[in-house]
Amino acid sequence: MSTIKNNIPIILMLLFEIAVGVLLLVNPETFTTIVVISFGVFLTVVGIIYLIRYFAARKRGEESLITIIWSLILISVGIFIISAHRLIMSLFAFIAILYGVILLISGFVKIMGYVNARKANMPVSAVSIISAIISVILGGVILVNPFETTHILFMFAGIAILVSAAFDIVTLIFVARAGRRTIDDGYVEATVIEDR
Repeated sequence: MSTIKNNIPIILMLLFEIAVGVLLLVNPETFTTIVVISFGVFLTVVGIIYLIRYFAARKRGEESLITIIWSLILISVGIFIISAHRLIMSLFAFIAILYGVILLISGFVKIMGYVNARKANMPVSAVSIISAIISVILGGVILVNPFETTHILFMFAGIAILVSAAFDIVTLIFVARAGRRTIDDGYVEATVIEDR
């Protein structure tokens, strides 16, 4: 349960990636508006989560200026995307760029999570860093836009996002199992000490 609580932003991003990937494969043109609004909602929710974390850390005297700035940027961009989704839809090429940005943000967030987990001596999987690198590469490919039609670009973006989500699922399962093993090992160790 604590693994889920600690990874709420990553889980939300994972759910968002799966939804976007499926919608892009089913019918990219029809669902683009939904994706744009969902992306705005997603950024706003993640921004609010980081804002809550900032105020919780502030009570403990561990607040970070970067956290409050990052949360306010996410909330502002999210609200702008939600309120200006018709304008964004009129800029159809911007949507393709948006999908690339989604993957880039996802990749950089995963890299930050990997680095933070290594610093905290938490169990990490090579899959998580591979997933981050793949997200960054695929996001870059989408932003370069080597495709002739937007339809093909959106389908490629859908496949890329689903691949990224699959790697994220493997990473979360690894982290959950490694966390459970640590707890179980601690319990066994404590039991052995008590028996002595």
